[in-house]
Amino acid sequence: SGLQGKIADAVKAKGYQVVTSPDKAYYWIQANVLKADKMDLRESQGWLNRGYEGAAVGAALGAGITGYNSNSAGATLGVGLAAGLVGMAADAMVEDVNYTMITDVQIAERTKATVTTDNVAALRQGTSGAKIQTSTETGNQHKYQTRVVSNANKVNLKFEEAKPVLEDQLAKSIANIL
Repeated sequence: SGLQGKIADAVKAKGYQVVTSPDKAYYWIQANVLKADKMDLRESQGWLNRGYEGAAVGAALGAGITGYNSNSAGATLGVGLAAGLVGMAADAMVEDVNYTMITDVQIAERTKATVTTDNVAALRQGTSGAKIQTSTETGNQHKYQTRVVSNANKVNLKFEEAKPVLEDQLAKSIANIL
């Protein structure tokens, strides 16, 4: 359950039904946790200002509930975020600690209209060139992307205390998008 369960619960609380079949879903939610670490508020604001950064790595599950990864390629769903983090020792006995979780979110919405998507990729060829690749596809989903920045701040805060706060903020933000 973890983050996925919290998002499902928040979406249900808004009156939506969560299904396990992608074919029956009207919305799909895909989330990629990019970073969860100590950082000052200026740095977290910088992440927010940069916005959504491309394709999410996390797997979109049936109802579109989120894949939660540990910021490493091929991370298995359900692996605790803490597993991908380096040990974080406090530098002082009393320290005001801020943890920030940066998450890219993509929501797809089924539509009756035909949606045409143009894809463009610039593929680097070593240091001297690039290959531009384009394709067009049609489907029945409008896609929306955003970035969510969650913060937890407290004196001598440990990641284990911050994690549920960060997850709750993310789940609430995603549910409020719908």
